[in-house]
Amino acid sequence: MAGKLAKYALGHPYTHAHTVSQSVSEILRFLYAHGLLPETMETEGNFRSFRELLETWSPKDQQRAIAILTREAAAVFEQWVPGLTVELLVFNPQGTLFSGGRKT
Repeated sequence: MAGKLAKYALGHPYTHAHTVSQSVSEILRFLYAHGLLPETMETEGNFRSFRELLETWSPKDQQRAIAILTREAAAVFEQWVPGLTVELLVFNPQGTLFSGGRKT
């Protein structure tokens, strides 16, 4: 789930909606700060979730965003538990592995 992955990448240890609300604008700022440069992607609008926004982007932009979030979430997990070996596999809602959505 892209939204939960983003919450981990942002350093939130709990991802339940009642604990941490999702801010699409915060996730976008995070992605831009980590190298995602918008080309033709939609970044404005009333999106209820990051997943909803992500689905408006091209597959290339989706892959780039997921790669950044995967890399950063793995780094957060490794900070939380030093010496931990992390393997993240990120799937889209249809069950297909995102290329770039794997961090070992």
